[in-house]
Amino acid sequence: MDDLARVADAVASEKTGTALAEYLRADRTIPAGDRIDVRSDTAAVVRSVEPARIPPGRWPQDPKRSLVVSQQFAVDRVIGDLGPDGGVFAVNGPPGTGKTTLLRDVLAAIVVQRAEALSTLHHPVDGFSGPPRRVVLSDRYTATVRAPRADLTGFEILLATTGNDAAENVTAEIPGIGAVRGGEEAALATDYFTELATHVLGAEAWGLVAAKLGRKSHCAAFVKSFWWGDSRPSSNTDQQDQAEPEQIKGMRALLDDAAREPLDAADWARSVARFKTALEKVRKLADERQLIAEAITRLALERADLERVEKNLSEAQGHWRRTHQYVPAVSARLHRARRAFAEADREYELHLRRKPGFWEQVFSLFRRLNEWRQRDDGLAQTREFARRELRESQFHQDNLHAELNRLAEQCRHYDQRRREERRKVTATTQIVDSARARWPDVLPVAESFRDPDDFQLWTPWADPEFTRARNDVFLEALRLHKAFVLGSEARLKDNLNTVMTALRERLTIATDELLAAWQSLFLVVPIISTTFASLPRLFGQFKADTFGWLFVDEAGQAAPQQVVGGMWRARRALIVGDPRQLEPIVSLPQTTQDALGRHLRVDRRWAPGRASAQQIADRLARFGTALPQDDDSPPLWVGSPLRVHRRCDRPMFEISNRIAYGGTVMVYGTGDRGPYPGSNQWIDVASGESEDKWIPEEGRVLVRLLHDLIADGVPLRDIRIISPFRKVIQGSQRVVGSQLGWDFATEHIGTVHTVQGKEADVVILVLGGGPGKQRARSWAAEKPNLLNVAVSRAKRRLIVIGNRADWGREQYFDVLRATLPRTLPDT
Repeated sequence: MDDLARVADAVASEKTGTALAEYLRADRTIPAGDRIDVRSDTAAVVRSVEPARIPPGRWPQDPKRSLVVSQQFAVDRVIGDLGPDGGVFAVNGPPGTGKTTLLRDVLAAIVVQRAEALSTLHHPVDGFSGPPRRVVLSDRYTATVRAPRADLTGFEILLATTGNDAAENVTAEIPGIGAVRGGEEAALATDYFTELATHVLGAEAWGLVAAKLGRKSHCAAFVKSFWWGDSRPSSNTDQQDQAEPEQIKGMRALLDDAAREPLDAADWARSVARFKTALEKVRKLADERQLIAEAITRLALERADLERVEKNLSEAQGHWRRTHQYVPAVSARLHRARRAFAEADREYELHLRRKPGFWEQVFSLFRRLNEWRQRDDGLAQTREFARRELRESQFHQDNLHAELNRLAEQCRHYDQRRREERRKVTATTQIVDSARARWPDVLPVAESFRDPDDFQLWTPWADPEFTRARNDVFLEALRLHKAFVLGSEARLKDNLNTVMTALRERLTIATDELLAAWQSLFLVVPIISTTFASLPRLFGQFKADTFGWLFVDEAGQAAPQQVVGGMWRARRALIVGDPRQLEPIVSLPQTTQDALGRHLRVDRRWAPGRASAQQIADRLARFGTALPQDDDSPPLWVGSPLRVHRRCDRPMFEISNRIAYGGTVMVYGTGDRGPYPGSNQWIDVASGESEDKWIPEEGRVLVRLLHDLIADGVPLRDIRIISPFRKVIQGSQRVVGSQLGWDFATEHIGTVHTVQGKEADVVILVLGGGPGKQRARSWAAEKPNLLNVAVSRAKRRLIVIGNRADWGREQYFDVLRATLPRTLPDT
């Protein structure tokens, strides 16, 4: 609460910070009309993953395991959109869609950006430009702190979560050797403090790229392992103090070693040159592929132009043919008109020659003259009519010929255009086809995508050459960081000593000096995790836009207010989560929340019981999609979705996708993993005996099931037992612990709320509830979230134990009943 008050005062003073200002935007100021649904606008997606937009560095795993299009889209947009200006980017991460994979690639991109800044230095010591400042570490010892250059800051990554488990999951996975599977050799050869990283992690690691802080015990453990290695530090924090000999050297000893063999300018120049060479190679490869991307875009336009020209030619030819149909009639009319006029003219000329002479007129008393005149009028009129008909007929024929000539010229024009467009299409098609042959399956050509699911499984531009080069750039960036760390030991050691002291004990120090110390730690360890609860203790002195990045993982579990402190202190925020998984746990009753909101004139949207930090961030998202709602509410807009699910086998995938995502958001991407013991089933236990929500018969069925699984060769470590209710968990732990050991019962049995972010080959969902517990069942089935999390933990087998009739009537659980076959307990 103190931290929220601190931020509130800053906001009132118009010192809100970049990311927080975006996060706090009122709904009426958000341009919802500019939203782009990435599920329908595939063209926008393809443009966003062009080679020119793909970061030069990537996470150094197997080149064959590249990001699918929804992941690459999110990475490219995060790096491109948040850039220098900062802001908030929301990613919707349904279960098993690779949220940590996404975070790793964003991390790699940021590290490479900082390496580019490092590569401008003449020598590592030039990276600290601030004046030396004396810091008192204790009554006896001091340190001299120098601030890193401004262009080396702004790359700090703070990962924050609601609970320690979620933070630990990410920061334990990122440096672990499994995170670079398929690329272990190159990653280990880089040796980014690998031995120390393994010591810090407590498991085999490939590089010192992440640290788990947060609670005091984590901070103390990190100081001990990172700073001191295997040795035991004395209370003396002076940098000259001599520690006992170390089996694994901590960073303090590594910097001491570096001081004895200083890095000269030539060594640094070679490190810079290696990085720049790798970076230049990637950029050349990207430029080469960008030309193909532009050719693909151009080909689509050229094909459209060709289609348009062919349509125009066809229309012109059709018009010419229809017009030419009038030629015979017009020609016949003209022929008739000419004959008629010639006849009329001949008759009239003959008539003129027959005009009575003077004496004939006199002798006929002018009767003959009158008769002649009467005939003259008629013949003259006939001739005039024939002349007019001839003129009109000639006019029509001339016009018809002119129109035919015009249409013929138009046809010739369109035919010429068609030949030109065909030449363009042929030439560009050859370019694209050649690229497809060279880089199969990675180009965005329609022929490669038989259906929309194929498009989602596409790995954009991830040909082996480009992917390996991007791996190399990130690893060279880490090599450059290591050279910087060891080459700047004279500046860095006191800075790190200061932050180590601050982590271990309360240290009174000016904000600028403490910030310089923290920035120095981030120069060594790119990403540091904490919980929201611990964040004020670690970073309480810092204000708006202090750090470069905030990653919020499992943001669907965070109340809107929990992320405020971290977001205020970061310029850029990447919010990753899912409103269809576990929601924030809020102890304050909803009626009290609403009353407080009315009193403070705060929109109900911000009540922690009605929304999560993920939903607040989702409404800001320009790129996203709409999730269907089961009631009459409008579709729920979420941030850029990760869509390929690669955790669960069927039918767990279908159940999750159907109950939470309308059956359409997620795409099945789990590879064939071969046969597995047992079967997916619902063991129907209808017992009238219960102890609150715990049903002892379900416990007996559970124990028998576990023995059967063990007999089938399933290790206990691959089994997780979950339930919606604590009473069921307590009962399960009692019966299982007494027979299979308390370590398993404690570590592998828990409520659904404890397992988000975790997975197991076999998940056993013990429903409990008991007779007369309708309200408990209705609570569990109020939303799809709880069942979605439960089902999507199971990689290979999902086994439900419970009353099928009672639970199968509840919404969402009816899908579970319809999908899983019913079995009866063994007697």
